[in-house]
Amino acid sequence: MAMSDSPTTDDTTSNTPFLKFPPTSPITIHPTPTSGRAVFTTRPLSPGTTLLHTPALPIDVILREYRREVCGWCFHYDEGRTLPIKRLLKEVGFVFCGEECAREWERDVGTLGREAWGVVEGFVRGGAGGKGWGNGGGGGGGKGNGNGRQNGSGSKKGVEIDGLDGSATEEDADGDVGIPDAEVPRPGEEEIAAAWRWGEMAREDIVAARDGSRVKSHSKTLNMVLGTRPDADVLSFLLSGVLCRARSSEVASMSEIPQEQETGNEGEGKEGDDERETKTTVQDGNQETVSTTNSSSSTATPTPTPTSPPSPPILSSSPWSTILALHPSQLPYPSSPILYTHILTFCHLLALLPPPLLPFLTKSTCLATINRDACNSFGIRSLDDGGDEFFGYGVWPDASYFNHSCEPAVGKERVGREWRFWCKGAVGEGEEVGISYLGGEERDLGLAERRERLWTGWGFWCACGKCVREEREEVEKNGSVEGVGSGGNSGGGTSGDTMEVD
Repeated sequence: MAMSDSPTTDDTTSNTPFLKFPPTSPITIHPTPTSGRAVFTTRPLSPGTTLLHTPALPIDVILREYRREVCGWCFHYDEGRTLPIKRLLKEVGFVFCGEECAREWERDVGTLGREAWGVVEGFVRGGAGGKGWGNGGGGGGGKGNGNGRQNGSGSKKGVEIDGLDGSATEEDADGDVGIPDAEVPRPGEEEIAAAWRWGEMAREDIVAARDGSRVKSHSKTLNMVLGTRPDADVLSFLLSGVLCRARSSEVASMSEIPQEQETGNEGEGKEGDDERETKTTVQDGNQETVSTTNSSSSTATPTPTPTSPPSPPILSSSPWSTILALHPSQLPYPSSPILYTHILTFCHLLALLPPPLLPFLTKSTCLATINRDACNSFGIRSLDDGGDEFFGYGVWPDASYFNHSCEPAVGKERVGREWRFWCKGAVGEGEEVGISYLGGEERDLGLAERRERLWTGWGFWCACGKCVREEREEVEKNGSVEGVGSGGNSGGGTSGDTMEVD
C-alpha cells in the first residue's frame, strides 16, 4: 500500500465551540477579560453540590516506569505490585487489574490501535531489528515534572541527529532531562518553527523510504531515525494524540475535514470538527474560571453526595474536536531538549506506524496535542496515599475549563477514569469557581515557590485571592516579593487549564 506524503486530514484552524451545558446545570462557561474561559455558577450553591462527572479521556499516558503497576484502563494502582492481567504486556506494554478493563482497552483502541501500540512497544523494547538499546531500553521521563507532562529525553545526550541540534542538554544522573528552570526561557516561535521544518523534511524522506524509494538520502534518514534511542513516554503521548485523531475520523468523511492552514506562530495546531459522539457525561455541571478573590474558601470540604444521574453536555462532538476546542499554549515546550525529543518522536512514529495511520500523523496533529496538553492535562496520581505517586497524565476536555486558585472553591477527585467535582463551600450565583492545579506536597508551598511552580508548569503568574493577600503581607513585612517575575494571567489558568489531582 502506497503511503501519501502529504497529509489529507490536517486542520489547524477551527470554529469549534467550547463545551455548553443544559440550562438546569449549576455551572456554565463564560469568557473572562484576563483568564480565557472559565467556570461560573448559575445559581447559589450549597457545600457538597455536585458540579461535574466526566469519564471522557481522549488522550492519556501512563509513564513507562509504572506500566507494570498501573491498570492501562482504570489506572488502578496496588502499592507498586504488578497487576494480575498480563496477557497484553509483551505485545503492547500494558497490564490490567481485571479482564473487564483489558477488554475495555481493546474495544477502545480497536484493531489498528492495538497494532500501533504493538509496533511502538517492540521498538521501545528492542530497537530496530530487535537488537535492543542496552542500558534499560527506551528512555522515559521518570515520574513527571509535576504539571502533568513528562519531559524526559530518551537519548543519552538528547537528540543527536544531523540538522536537529538537541545534544547540548543538562541531564540528571539517569540521563533524563529534569524540570526546566523557571529562569530559562521556553523555546520561542522561531526555534519551534525551525525544529518542525527539519521534522517536515525528515517526514518526506521517511515516507518515501517506506514507499520503496531507492534514493540513498531517503533510506539514510529512515535508518538514522530507527537507530536513535526513543523516549517511551513521548512516544506514548504522541501516539495517543494520533489515535484520538484517527478514531474521531472513523465516521466523518475526509471531505468534511477542513484543509490545513498554517498559523504564523510556533505552528500551534488548531482544529476542525469531526462527527463522532463522545462518551462524556456531565453531572449537572458547567465550568468556570477561578475567581481572583475566591469568596468561597470554606474550611470544610464536604464529600460530594451524588444526586441524579449525570446529564449529557449540549455540545456533543468527536473526541478530537473536544481537544481542539480547548485553549492552546502559545509556547508548549518547556525546554529545547523536550522540543527536539518531540520532533524525533514524530519521526519515530512515521517510521513505525501502520500505513492507515500516517495521514493522521502530521505536524498539526502533534502540535495540537502538545498545545492542548500544556494547558489542560490532569496528573494521574495514586489515590490512597495523598497522591505521592505520579504515574501519568491525561486530558479530560470537559473538566479543563476550571481555572486555578490556591484556595479553590471546588473539590475534585478521580474515581477510575472519571473525574468528579463538587463545591467545597457555599458559592453565590454568578461567581467564578476554580480548582487547585497543585497536588501532593505542592499545596503546602509558600507564595514564591507556589508561583514559581505554576509559572514553570503552566506559564501564568498566579494572582488569585490567596496569592494577592500573601503578596501584600510580604510587601508590608519585607518591602518586596520574591519570585521569577510577573506576567501572564491575573487570575488562575488560561481558558482550559492543566491540573494535578488532590
